Amino acid sequence: MQYAVIDLETTGLYPYGHDRVIEIAIVGLGNDLTICSEFDSLVNPGRDLGPTWLHGIETRDVLNAPAFMDLAGTIADQLAGTLIVGHNVLFDCRFLDSEFARGGVEIPGLSFVDTLQLALSMGSPSRRLEEACELFGIDLTEGHSALADAKATAKLFGRCVSHAGPEQIRNFVRDSKLTSETTWPKVETRQKPLPRKRATQRSRHEESFVGTLVSHLPASQDEPGNWQSYYALLDRALEDRRITSEEAVALTQEALAAGLSEGDVKSANEAYLEKLINIALKDDKLSESETRDISEVARLLGLEQELERLLEAGSSVRDDGHKNETAGIPLEGRTVCFTGALNASIKGERATREKATEVAIAHGMSVAKGVTKKLDYLVMSDPDSLSGKARKARAYGTRILAESVFWHLVGIDTDD
Repeated sequence: MQYAVIDLETTGLYPYGHDRVIEIAIVGLGNDLTICSEFDSLVNPGRDLGPTWLHGIETRDVLNAPAFMDLAGTIADQLAGTLIVGHNVLFDCRFLDSEFARGGVEIPGLSFVDTLQLALSMGSPSRRLEEACELFGIDLTEGHSALADAKATAKLFGRCVSHAGPEQIRNFVRDSKLTSETTWPKVETRQKPLPRKRATQRSRHEESFVGTLVSHLPASQDEPGNWQSYYALLDRALEDRRITSEEAVALTQEALAAGLSEGDVKSANEAYLEKLINIALKDDKLSESETRDISEVARLLGLEQELERLLEAGSSVRDDGHKNETAGIPLEGRTVCFTGALNASIKGERATREKATEVAIAHGMSVAKGVTKKLDYLVMSDPDSLSGKARKARAYGTRILAESVFWHLVGIDTDD
């Protein structure tokens, strides 16, 4: 018997609604239940990624990832002729069925065994994979990573078989749907997989646009530059916590027009980041979300190597007349729309769109359900979001605010 242990990360819980697969891992097991193959890839869902705080996948990681049907041939080959194993595996089977159906492919009925049911029958105190693994002494250090979860599930399955015996395990085999089809259709593989680790390393080592533009400025200028106009443009560019190639070109042109040298811009960027740190440290501590936000700005400004020094400097911020970051963004009388899952935690509770709506209204804003040309701001937790609202806002030139910027504007401190 050949086994295929699967695990999926998804945008949500509804495979036959609007939710999609964003990561897939398949671990092949031989007759002796040892791992004989591994396959994993991020998947570009063509929409927002849902609760990033849960699965840890960001849009910039999946931008170059294949779509599900680009991997369909490989996935079919990995699953054909196997007994599928997974933790709450019917959830995964339904998403597989839904994704193939979106591509016009009907797959055969899937025979599977659920380690969730196995573990509960053997005394697991919880339905969670982490606690089932703990019961059997299995290390799971990267939960909600598809490959790590699949490998842990494979070990859990092996322990369950050893504990109960192969004959008992057969009593847990089920079918996902009744069908007369038993063979997988031939499907083309159009793209190579992109494992999460490789995608994360790639995005982590990308040179920032601002770092690139600084390297193209003259080493020095005869006249001192005006930092304020450059700052104003940088404020606007960083509202959504990303800098596009178009914004980078505009910043380069502004720096040149203001007579800034390479050293001037580096100093300006450093002072800008210092001010952001100072704002975050007003309560003498940095939350996890504030740390992530500051780290992302440092990456965009090409200041990752200077970040530790600036954090240690703390509140020692130069006073050059530049207003606090985002202070010039008006709220009252403006319209705002929210897209995707919010990722901040406020007083121990995960932020919701309902909470954000309530706060926005309290600050005199009107909350819109969709994006139109009259919308003032679109707020999102992931600046690279692939949601329909985000795409429309970019097409209209609507101002996009990162979630961290929105909470700062309304005076709410986040705590995760």
